[in-house]
Amino acid sequence: MELSTEAPMRKRKGSLTTVSETVSTPQPPERRSKSGGRDVVAMTLRLSREAWRELHDMALSEDVSINTLMLSMANEYRRARGLPPLKPAPTVTKQ
Repeated sequence: MELSTEAPMRKRKGSLTTVSETVSTPQPPERRSKSGGRDVVAMTLRLSREAWRELHDMALSEDVSINTLMLSMANEYRRARGLPPLKPAPTVTKQ
C-alpha cells in the first residue's frame, strides 16, 4: 500500500484526539500531610549508638531534652548563615 505524500491527513471521527480535546484534565488531589494538619510534626532520626550517647550526654549536661538540643544546634547553623531561627515546638505539659 502506497501513501501519497501530498494527500492531507484526516482526523477520524471518534479518535482519541477528539476525546482528549473535550475532556478536561482532572485537578490533582489536595495534598494531605501525614501529620493530620497539626502544628507539631514528629520526625525519626537514625543515629549510631555512639552518636546517640554523645547527644544524650550533652542534653543531660545542659539539662535540656535532645529535641531542644538539636533545635538549638540547627538554629546555630542557621545563624551562622544569616538565616532566621526556627520556632520551637509548643511544649507539651502533662496533667
